[in-house]
Amino acid sequence: MNTGSELIGMTVDEIQNEFETRIYLIFRNGLSIIAADNVVIQEKDILVVHSFKVVKK
Repeated sequence: MNTGSELIGMTVDEIQNEFETRIYLIFRNGLSIIAADNVVIQEKDILVVHSFKVVKK
């Protein structure tokens, strides 16, 4: 997560519900974290995400 991202401080569950996504994995400080619903997103986290929305151009 970049500094100032609206996702910082949100839980995995909040993000998944609000953005219709599924977060599978979080990379934090060189570690892999399974994305449990109560995990809070921190600055510099890298998320592995699947979106349920289809974007058409």
